[in-house]
Amino acid sequence: MLRNLRVTAQPFRHLLLPEAKPYVLARRRVSCSLASSTLGAFHEIWRIRVLDSVQRRSYAIDVGNFPGSWFLGPSTSLTISRSDDLAGRPNSFKHAPKNLATALTSALDLSHDVDLSAADDSVCIELSGKGLNARAQTYGAALTLTSPRQSTENQTLSKITALQHKSISSLNSQSLRLPVFYSFDHPAGYHEEGSAFAHVQRVWGDSIVPEWLSCLGYHFGSNGFIETILDVTLAGGPFAVGYHSPTLHWYLVDSDPGVEVDTQVEAEYGRLKINVQQASKKLVITASAPHRTFDLLTLPTTQGFQDKGIQTFSGTATVEAFEHERLIDSQVIDGLNLQFGAAYAARTVQRMTAQQYSSPLRVKGKGVTK
Repeated sequence: MLRNLRVTAQPFRHLLLPEAKPYVLARRRVSCSLASSTLGAFHEIWRIRVLDSVQRRSYAIDVGNFPGSWFLGPSTSLTISRSDDLAGRPNSFKHAPKNLATALTSALDLSHDVDLSAADDSVCIELSGKGLNARAQTYGAALTLTSPRQSTENQTLSKITALQHKSISSLNSQSLRLPVFYSFDHPAGYHEEGSAFAHVQRVWGDSIVPEWLSCLGYHFGSNGFIETILDVTLAGGPFAVGYHSPTLHWYLVDSDPGVEVDTQVEAEYGRLKINVQQASKKLVITASAPHRTFDLLTLPTTQGFQDKGIQTFSGTATVEAFEHERLIDSQVIDGLNLQFGAAYAARTVQRMTAQQYSSPLRVKGKGVTK
Protein backbone atom coordinates (compact mmCIF):
# COMPACT_ATOMS: atom_id res chain seq x y z
CA MET A 1 0.00 0.00 0.00
CA LEU A 2 1.27 3.45 -0.85
CA ARG A 3 1.79 5.74 2.11
CA ASN A 4 0.45 9.29 2.09
CA LEU A 5 2.62 11.93 3.69
CA ARG A 6 2.44 15.71 3.65
CA VAL A 7 5.74 17.50 3.97
CA THR A 8 5.98 21.15 5.04
CA ALA A 9 8.94 23.41 5.61
CA GLN A 10 10.40 21.58 8.60
CA PRO A 11 14.06 20.57 9.04
CA PHE A 12 14.98 16.95 8.43
CA ARG A 13 15.56 15.22 11.74
CA HIS A 14 17.72 12.36 10.51
CA LEU A 15 21.06 12.28 8.76
CA LEU A 16 20.33 8.88 7.27
CA LEU A 17 17.29 6.65 7.49
CA PRO A 18 18.26 3.37 9.15
CA GLU A 19 18.62 0.35 6.92
CA ALA A 20 16.30 -1.54 9.24
CA LYS A 21 13.38 0.70 8.30
CA PRO A 22 13.44 0.95 4.49
CA TYR A 23 10.28 2.04 2.75
CA VAL A 24 10.27 1.17 -0.88
CA LEU A 25 6.80 2.32 -1.80
CA ALA A 26 6.05 5.92 -0.95
CA ARG A 27 3.58 8.58 -1.93
CA ARG A 28 4.43 12.11 -1.04
CA ARG A 29 2.71 15.45 -1.47
CA VAL A 30 4.77 18.59 -1.00
CA SER A 31 3.58 22.15 -0.60
CA CYS A 32 6.28 24.24 0.98
CA SER A 33 8.65 27.14 0.76
CA LEU A 34 12.38 26.54 0.77
CA ALA A 35 13.07 23.96 3.47
CA SER A 36 16.20 23.45 5.50
CA SER A 37 17.72 20.00 5.63
CA THR A 38 20.11 18.21 7.96
CA LEU A 39 23.63 19.54 7.64
CA GLY A 40 26.80 17.54 7.27
CA ALA A 41 30.24 18.39 5.93
CA PHE A 42 30.45 20.47 2.78
CA HIS A 43 30.67 18.29 -0.31
CA GLU A 44 30.50 18.60 -4.07
CA ILE A 45 29.59 16.13 -6.80
CA TRP A 46 30.44 16.50 -10.48
CA ARG A 47 28.42 14.44 -12.95
CA ILE A 48 29.09 14.26 -16.69
CA ARG A 49 26.65 12.23 -18.75
CA VAL A 50 27.37 11.43 -22.41
CA LEU A 51 24.67 10.01 -24.65
CA ASP A 52 25.48 8.78 -28.17
CA SER A 53 22.04 8.47 -29.76
CA VAL A 54 23.46 7.04 -32.99
CA GLN A 55 25.50 4.20 -31.47
CA ARG A 56 23.02 3.89 -28.59
CA ARG A 57 25.73 4.03 -25.97
CA SER A 58 25.86 5.97 -22.73
CA TYR A 59 28.85 6.98 -20.62
CA ALA A 60 29.18 8.82 -17.32
CA ILE A 61 31.80 10.26 -15.00
CA ASP A 62 30.75 10.85 -11.37
CA VAL A 63 33.24 12.55 -9.05
CA GLY A 64 32.53 13.26 -5.39
CA ASN A 65 34.58 15.15 -2.81
CA PHE A 66 34.39 16.25 0.82
CA PRO A 67 37.03 19.05 0.67
CA GLY A 68 39.03 19.37 3.85
CA SER A 69 36.95 16.74 5.69
CA TRP A 70 38.16 13.64 7.47
CA PHE A 71 36.07 10.49 7.63
CA LEU A 72 36.51 6.92 8.67
CA GLY A 73 35.04 6.24 5.23
CA PRO A 74 36.20 7.58 1.86
CA SER A 75 36.10 11.35 1.38
CA THR A 76 36.44 11.09 -2.41
CA SER A 77 34.74 9.00 -5.07
CA LEU A 78 35.14 8.36 -8.80
CA THR A 79 32.82 6.22 -10.92
CA ILE A 80 33.14 5.60 -14.65
CA SER A 81 30.03 4.02 -16.16
CA ARG A 82 29.27 2.60 -19.58
CA SER A 83 25.90 1.31 -20.78
CA ASP A 84 25.48 -0.43 -24.12
CA ASP A 85 22.32 -0.24 -26.24
CA LEU A 86 20.67 1.71 -23.40
CA ALA A 87 19.25 -1.58 -22.16
CA GLY A 88 21.75 -3.24 -19.87
CA ARG A 89 23.27 -2.82 -16.41
CA PRO A 90 26.16 -0.35 -16.63
CA ASN A 91 29.77 -1.46 -16.39
CA SER A 92 30.88 0.51 -13.33
CA PHE A 93 34.52 1.14 -12.46
CA LYS A 94 35.08 2.80 -9.07
CA HIS A 95 38.03 4.44 -7.38
CA ALA A 96 38.85 6.81 -4.50
CA PRO A 97 41.03 9.60 -6.00
CA LYS A 98 43.88 11.01 -3.92
CA ASN A 99 44.03 14.71 -3.00
CA LEU A 100 41.08 15.69 -5.16
CA ALA A 101 40.87 19.47 -5.55
CA THR A 102 38.59 21.88 -7.40
CA ALA A 103 39.33 25.44 -8.43
CA LEU A 104 36.46 27.62 -9.61
CA THR A 105 36.86 31.23 -10.64
CA SER A 106 33.23 31.64 -9.61
CA ALA A 107 31.64 29.13 -7.25
CA LEU A 108 28.14 29.94 -8.50
CA ASP A 109 28.53 29.98 -12.26
CA LEU A 110 29.61 27.10 -14.49
CA SER A 111 30.13 29.53 -17.35
CA HIS A 112 33.39 30.47 -15.60
CA ASP A 113 36.52 28.34 -15.60
CA VAL A 114 36.58 25.09 -13.66
CA ASP A 115 39.63 22.93 -12.93
CA LEU A 116 39.20 19.66 -11.04
CA SER A 117 42.07 17.21 -10.67
CA ALA A 118 43.44 14.43 -8.49
CA ALA A 119 47.04 13.90 -7.39
CA ASP A 120 47.00 10.30 -8.67
CA ASP A 121 45.90 11.48 -12.15
CA SER A 122 42.76 9.34 -11.97
CA VAL A 123 40.55 12.25 -13.00
CA CYS A 124 40.95 15.70 -14.52
CA ILE A 125 38.08 17.97 -15.59
CA GLU A 126 38.63 21.36 -17.22
CA LEU A 127 35.67 23.51 -18.17
CA SER A 128 36.10 26.95 -19.69
CA GLY A 129 34.73 29.24 -22.34
CA LYS A 130 36.55 27.08 -24.90
CA GLY A 131 34.58 23.99 -23.88
CA LEU A 132 35.19 20.81 -21.92
CA ASN A 133 38.25 18.62 -21.48
CA ALA A 134 37.78 15.66 -19.15
CA ARG A 135 39.66 12.45 -18.48
CA ALA A 136 38.94 9.69 -15.98
CA GLN A 137 40.68 6.34 -15.59
CA THR A 138 40.70 3.45 -13.15
CA TYR A 139 41.19 -0.33 -13.25
CA GLY A 140 42.02 -0.26 -16.95
CA ALA A 141 38.92 1.73 -17.94
CA ALA A 142 39.52 5.20 -19.39
CA LEU A 143 37.05 7.81 -20.67
CA THR A 144 38.19 11.00 -22.42
CA LEU A 145 35.88 13.86 -23.45
CA THR A 146 36.89 16.83 -25.61
CA SER A 147 34.84 19.69 -26.98
CA PRO A 148 35.08 20.15 -30.77
CA ARG A 149 37.56 22.85 -31.73
CA GLN A 150 36.55 25.66 -34.06
CA SER A 151 33.09 24.13 -34.28
CA THR A 152 30.17 26.27 -35.39
CA GLU A 153 27.95 23.69 -33.70
CA ASN A 154 29.71 24.33 -30.41
CA GLN A 155 29.42 28.10 -30.77
CA THR A 156 25.71 27.83 -31.58
CA LEU A 157 24.99 25.56 -28.65
CA SER A 158 26.93 27.81 -26.28
CA LYS A 159 24.43 30.55 -26.97
CA ILE A 160 21.36 28.43 -26.27
CA THR A 161 22.81 26.40 -23.39
CA ALA A 162 20.38 26.35 -20.48
CA LEU A 163 22.27 27.14 -17.29
CA GLN A 164 20.00 26.01 -14.50
CA HIS A 165 20.21 27.32 -10.94
CA LYS A 166 18.66 25.05 -8.35
CA SER A 167 18.38 25.61 -4.64
CA ILE A 168 17.68 22.37 -2.82
CA SER A 169 17.71 23.52 0.77
CA SER A 170 21.44 23.62 1.57
CA LEU A 171 22.15 21.76 -1.66
CA ASN A 172 22.69 23.67 -4.88
CA SER A 173 22.95 22.50 -8.46
CA GLN A 174 23.81 23.88 -11.87
CA SER A 175 23.93 22.12 -15.20
CA LEU A 176 24.76 22.77 -18.83
CA ARG A 177 25.07 20.77 -22.04
CA LEU A 178 27.56 20.87 -24.90
CA PRO A 179 28.83 18.68 -27.78
CA VAL A 180 31.93 16.50 -27.24
CA PHE A 181 34.16 13.91 -28.85
CA TYR A 182 34.47 10.85 -26.60
CA SER A 183 36.99 8.04 -26.42
CA PHE A 184 36.51 4.99 -24.18
CA ASP A 185 38.95 2.15 -23.49
CA HIS A 186 37.48 -0.93 -21.81
CA PRO A 187 39.58 -3.23 -19.57
CA ALA A 188 38.56 -6.08 -21.88
CA GLY A 189 40.70 -4.46 -24.57
CA TYR A 190 38.28 -2.81 -26.97
CA HIS A 191 38.09 0.87 -27.91
CA GLU A 192 35.06 3.07 -28.67
CA GLU A 193 34.86 6.65 -29.87
CA GLY A 194 32.41 9.04 -31.45
CA SER A 195 30.60 12.37 -31.22
CA ALA A 196 27.82 13.00 -28.72
CA PHE A 197 26.33 15.51 -26.32
CA ALA A 198 27.50 15.87 -22.72
CA HIS A 199 25.48 17.15 -19.78
CA VAL A 200 27.63 18.61 -17.00
CA GLN A 201 26.16 18.99 -13.52
CA ARG A 202 27.64 20.24 -10.28
CA VAL A 203 25.82 19.60 -6.99
CA TRP A 204 27.28 21.15 -3.86
CA GLY A 205 26.30 21.96 -0.29
CA ASP A 206 26.28 20.47 3.18
CA SER A 207 23.03 18.46 3.16
CA ILE A 208 22.86 14.69 3.40
CA VAL A 209 19.65 13.66 1.66
CA PRO A 210 18.64 9.96 1.76
CA GLU A 211 15.36 10.85 0.04
CA TRP A 212 17.22 11.62 -3.18
CA LEU A 213 15.39 11.25 -6.49
CA SER A 214 16.70 12.34 -9.86
CA CYS A 215 15.94 11.78 -13.52
CA LEU A 216 17.75 13.30 -16.47
CA GLY A 217 17.06 12.62 -20.13
CA TYR A 218 17.02 14.04 -23.62
CA HIS A 219 15.05 13.70 -26.83
CA PHE A 220 16.90 14.30 -30.08
CA GLY A 221 15.33 15.96 -33.10
CA SER A 222 15.67 14.79 -36.70
CA ASN A 223 18.72 17.06 -37.11
CA GLY A 224 20.59 15.19 -34.35
CA PHE A 225 20.46 18.10 -31.90
CA ILE A 226 18.95 17.89 -28.43
CA GLU A 227 15.35 18.97 -28.85
CA THR A 228 13.94 18.28 -25.38
CA ILE A 229 15.55 18.02 -21.95
CA LEU A 230 14.03 16.71 -18.72
CA ASP A 231 15.95 17.48 -15.53
CA VAL A 232 14.32 16.59 -12.19
CA THR A 233 15.81 16.64 -8.69
CA LEU A 234 13.85 15.91 -5.51
CA ALA A 235 15.40 15.93 -2.06
CA GLY A 236 12.69 15.02 0.43
CA GLY A 237 10.72 18.26 0.67
CA PRO A 238 12.70 20.56 -1.68
CA PHE A 239 12.54 19.91 -5.43
CA ALA A 240 13.41 21.36 -8.83
CA VAL A 241 11.77 20.26 -12.09
CA GLY A 242 12.93 21.50 -15.49
CA TYR A 243 11.28 20.66 -18.81
CA HIS A 244 12.52 22.34 -21.99
CA SER A 245 11.03 21.45 -25.37
CA PRO A 246 10.62 23.29 -28.69
CA THR A 247 7.31 24.69 -27.41
CA LEU A 248 7.72 24.87 -23.61
CA HIS A 249 10.32 26.09 -21.14
CA TRP A 250 9.06 25.28 -17.66
CA TYR A 251 11.23 25.39 -14.56
CA LEU A 252 9.49 24.85 -11.23
CA VAL A 253 11.06 24.79 -7.76
CA ASP A 254 9.64 24.40 -4.26
CA SER A 255 10.25 28.07 -3.46
CA ASP A 256 7.89 29.22 -6.25
CA PRO A 257 4.51 30.37 -4.89
CA GLY A 258 1.69 27.85 -5.14
CA VAL A 259 3.79 24.96 -6.47
CA GLU A 260 2.85 21.43 -5.37
CA VAL A 261 4.49 18.14 -6.23
CA ASP A 262 3.06 14.66 -5.71
CA THR A 263 5.37 11.65 -6.11
CA GLN A 264 4.78 7.92 -6.24
CA VAL A 265 8.01 5.96 -5.80
CA GLU A 266 8.41 2.23 -6.35
CA ALA A 267 12.17 1.82 -6.41
CA GLU A 268 12.00 -1.96 -6.06
CA TYR A 269 10.22 -2.05 -9.43
CA GLY A 270 12.15 0.81 -11.01
CA ARG A 271 9.13 3.12 -11.25
CA LEU A 272 8.56 6.78 -10.46
CA LYS A 273 5.62 9.11 -11.09
CA ILE A 274 5.73 12.84 -10.48
CA ASN A 275 2.90 15.38 -10.74
CA VAL A 276 3.94 19.03 -10.49
CA GLN A 277 1.32 21.75 -10.51
CA GLN A 278 1.30 25.53 -10.27
CA ALA A 279 -1.98 27.38 -10.86
CA SER A 280 -3.13 26.30 -14.35
CA LYS A 281 0.13 24.53 -15.20
CA LYS A 282 0.57 20.81 -14.62
CA LEU A 283 3.42 18.47 -15.55
CA VAL A 284 3.01 14.69 -15.31
CA ILE A 285 6.18 12.59 -15.50
CA THR A 286 6.03 8.80 -15.55
CA ALA A 287 9.45 7.09 -15.50
CA SER A 288 10.49 3.45 -15.35
CA ALA A 289 13.34 1.10 -16.16
CA PRO A 290 13.87 -2.69 -16.10
CA HIS A 291 15.20 -3.68 -12.71
CA ARG A 292 18.08 -5.63 -14.26
CA THR A 293 19.51 -2.36 -15.63
CA PHE A 294 20.12 -0.75 -12.21
CA ASP A 295 23.52 -0.51 -10.57
CA LEU A 296 24.79 0.89 -7.27
CA LEU A 297 25.02 4.68 -6.97
CA THR A 298 27.64 6.38 -4.79
CA LEU A 299 26.19 9.17 -2.66
CA PRO A 300 27.48 11.38 0.19
CA THR A 301 26.74 10.11 3.71
CA THR A 302 27.85 11.07 7.20
CA GLN A 303 30.50 8.34 6.87
CA GLY A 304 31.87 9.63 3.56
CA PHE A 305 30.94 8.48 0.05
CA GLN A 306 29.19 5.12 0.01
CA ASP A 307 27.01 3.04 -2.29
CA LYS A 308 23.68 4.14 -0.81
CA GLY A 309 21.51 4.39 -3.89
CA ILE A 310 20.79 2.85 -7.28
CA GLN A 311 20.75 4.25 -10.80
CA THR A 312 20.15 3.23 -14.40
CA PHE A 313 20.87 4.79 -17.78
CA SER A 314 18.17 2.72 -19.48
CA GLY A 315 14.97 4.37 -18.26
CA THR A 316 12.05 5.70 -20.24
CA ALA A 317 10.02 8.76 -19.29
CA THR A 318 6.68 9.95 -20.60
CA VAL A 319 6.17 13.67 -20.06
CA GLU A 320 2.78 15.35 -20.43
CA ALA A 321 2.25 19.09 -20.00
CA PHE A 322 -1.21 20.53 -19.30
CA GLU A 323 -2.50 24.07 -19.12
CA HIS A 324 -6.07 24.68 -17.95
CA GLU A 325 -6.52 20.87 -18.03
CA ARG A 326 -5.69 20.81 -21.76
CA LEU A 327 -2.75 18.73 -23.05
CA ILE A 328 -0.35 21.15 -24.75
CA ASP A 329 2.82 19.06 -25.06
CA SER A 330 3.94 15.45 -24.67
CA GLN A 331 7.18 13.59 -25.18
CA VAL A 332 8.70 10.14 -24.69
CA ILE A 333 12.34 10.19 -23.59
CA ASP A 334 14.54 7.08 -23.80
CA GLY A 335 17.95 6.52 -22.24
CA LEU A 336 16.86 8.19 -19.01
CA ASN A 337 19.29 8.43 -16.09
CA LEU A 338 17.08 7.48 -13.12
CA GLN A 339 18.40 7.63 -9.53
CA PHE A 340 16.88 6.50 -6.21
CA GLY A 341 18.44 7.36 -2.84
CA ALA A 342 18.80 5.18 0.25
CA ALA A 343 15.37 6.03 1.67
CA TYR A 344 13.66 4.39 -1.31
CA ALA A 345 16.10 1.66 -2.34
CA ALA A 346 17.58 0.32 0.91
CA ARG A 347 16.67 -3.31 0.23
CA THR A 348 17.90 -3.19 -3.35
CA VAL A 349 21.17 -1.58 -2.23
CA GLN A 350 21.64 -4.29 0.40
CA ARG A 351 21.00 -7.05 -2.13
CA MET A 352 23.29 -5.54 -4.79
CA THR A 353 26.05 -4.95 -2.25
CA ALA A 354 25.90 -8.61 -1.20
CA GLN A 355 26.09 -9.68 -4.85
CA GLN A 356 28.99 -7.32 -5.44
CA TYR A 357 31.08 -8.74 -2.64
CA SER A 358 30.40 -12.26 -3.82
CA SER A 359 32.11 -11.34 -7.12
CA PRO A 360 35.78 -10.32 -6.58
CA LEU A 361 36.17 -9.15 -10.16
CA ARG A 362 33.26 -6.75 -9.87
CA VAL A 363 34.55 -5.35 -6.59
CA LYS A 364 37.74 -4.38 -8.43
CA GLY A 365 35.74 -2.72 -11.14
CA LYS A 366 36.51 -5.31 -13.78
CA GLY A 367 33.17 -7.02 -14.03
CA VAL A 368 31.95 -7.23 -17.61
CA THR A 369 28.15 -7.24 -17.57
CA LYS A 370 26.39 -6.55 -20.81
